[in-house]
Amino acid sequence: MLDDLKLIGLCKKGEKEAFEKLITKYYLPLHKFFYKNSCDKKLCEDLTHETVIKLIENIDKFSPLRGAKFSTWLYRIAYNTYVDYLRKNGRAKHTSLENVEMTLDSKYDLQDKIIKKEEKEYLYCKLDKLSGNMKMLITLRYLNGFSYSEISRITGISKTKVKSRLHYSMKKLRKLYHMKEVQYEK
Repeated sequence: MLDDLKLIGLCKKGEKEAFEKLITKYYLPLHKFFYKNSCDKKLCEDLTHETVIKLIENIDKFSPLRGAKFSTWLYRIAYNTYVDYLRKNGRAKHTSLENVEMTLDSKYDLQDKIIKKEEKEYLYCKLDKLSGNMKMLITLRYLNGFSYSEISRITGISKTKVKSRLHYSMKKLRKLYHMKEVQYEK
């Protein structure tokens, strides 16, 4: 299997198979990235396709000499695509928790799976209450596994501010997670 740099070199020469391999490798991670931020299946498909188109159109602009990994460069495009979408649509929230994917170990019995699913849905619900930037930083760091430096390159925020904002975002998420919902009886 070819590594990213070799595939990119072939893409820059216009080889369709290289594009197909590169897109196949990153399509699902991009799709998950958008889904975890929007919880809207149709929207994440649209944003993933838009990001892939931008990848194809801008592959010549990627240079490993600038110090960024290809995945960081690609997620910067994805991040900008999502931010542009939010700007154009008034930062409307798109949530459908019943579609949140569940990834559980098969070692748990049915009751544990149900409890874990409910906890995960509750966490996603609380995550959705955060601002778009807070949610995005948490998604990049804890769901996509990017380092602080990579998040800094993706978002254009200094590494120090990324750490600080992530700390504040996680603190707020913890507070929301542990806050009991007040239900009023009619």
